[in-house]
Amino acid sequence: QEQVCDQIVERVIELVREHKPAMPGLQHAIQVCQQQGLRLGLASSSPLSLIHATIQTLQLEGIFDALLSGDKLPYAKPHPEVYLNACEALEAQPHNCLAIEDSFIGLLAAKSAQMKTIIIPEPAAAGQPHFAIADRQLASLEQLTPQLLQSL
Repeated sequence: QEQVCDQIVERVIELVREHKPAMPGLQHAIQVCQQQGLRLGLASSSPLSLIHATIQTLQLEGIFDALLSGDKLPYAKPHPEVYLNACEALEAQPHNCLAIEDSFIGLLAAKSAQMKTIIIPEPAAAGQPHFAIADRQLASLEQLTPQLLQSL
């Protein structure tokens, strides 16, 4: 079972390197956050090997102050543990942090950690009422502005 899981992760890493899947507006969002002096963390349910491969493929080395994986944690998202660990690594209180999510499960985890949230769901899912728990919903990372960040 472990060998099959490792093979799946390796195949996903190959696909990431081949297709370079970045959300539209990623560079814009990073610039906006950096201009505001924000520290950036990445809290994912993916294995750390996949996180590192994605960071390298998208040329994001040195951008994040903390990289955390929930892969080996006792509870995965929607449990808030990976987000709480990210806050601890960034030496920040959760209520002073913002999570940008693309899934409802991740949104639940961030809200459970008592963080501010922005949800950017897949376009087909954007109208779903359960996203109302987010502090803001955007269609793209390109919509992230300093004014929006300050309003949260």
